[in-house]
Amino acid sequence: AGVVSLSITFTLTYSSVVDKDDDMTVEGFIRAGTSDGSNAFSATNYEQLAFSDTRETGFGAGTRTKTKSFTFGGALGDPARVVLTITDFNVTGGSSASIAAAITSITYTTSSGTTRSITGANKADAIVIAR
Repeated sequence: AGVVSLSITFTLTYSSVVDKDDDMTVEGFIRAGTSDGSNAFSATNYEQLAFSDTRETGFGAGTRTKTKSFTFGGALGDPARVVLTITDFNVTGGSSASIAAAITSITYTTSSGTTRSITGANKADAIVIAR
């Protein structure tokens, strides 16, 4: 059965934080859907959701976990893909910091109602979402 919905969990990791009582803000988006066979998405069964996060530098380094969910109008084609993009990272005032992001889990549901979760740093199993 084809994949009809996805839930993507990802982490934002703040590091090298120099505290001066300022804010760190990050913005980006998660895109998910059917690939057009190159590095782009096809026009059908494709969605994009924005995310943002603000953290005070006074809290220092740390990780935030976020989840975005997609429901498609039909089954995803083969191949399917998920892309996490950070579009802006800003540290106000005189503070400084670094940001890293990683997809930590993909949970998908098929048209027959089967739900599976793929977790871990090496997501070789993620190829399953293409069918």
